[in-house]
Amino acid sequence: MNDISIRRRLGAGAIIVLLTASTSACYELQAGAGEAAVLWRREPIAQVIADPHTPARLRAELREVTAIRDYASRDLGLPDNGSYRSYVALHRRYVVWNVFAAPRFSLRPKRWCYPFVGCMAYRGYFAKRRALAYGRRLRA
Repeated sequence: MNDISIRRRLGAGAIIVLLTASTSACYELQAGAGEAAVLWRREPIAQVIADPHTPARLRAELREVTAIRDYASRDLGLPDNGSYRSYVALHRRYVVWNVFAAPRFSLRPKRWCYPFVGCMAYRGYFAKRRALAYGRRLRA
């Protein structure tokens, strides 16, 4: 094997690694940005209920969430932490669109592994079009 052949193989390998890493990095970037956007826009439920501009129906639903949350902590012994204490107006139907996949004729899900969170049997997208596009790529 000559030097040119070795360089070409190394170059091709490097390109494959970079493309794979950039695809993963793009996914992780959108996931992090989407999560951050939701977290930055959240407001305490009590504050949303107190706001005179909050529609009556939303105010009633948030009061119900608060009552259920208090019941869970008080009567069921669930942790009284920050869960279900904030609200975000998303202006869309879903927070995320999850993509699940399995090999044909299998019930064993495909798994994706990420830094910090570990491995999961789905990929979550904050934009429906991205989730649908990724699903189409998996089917191809």
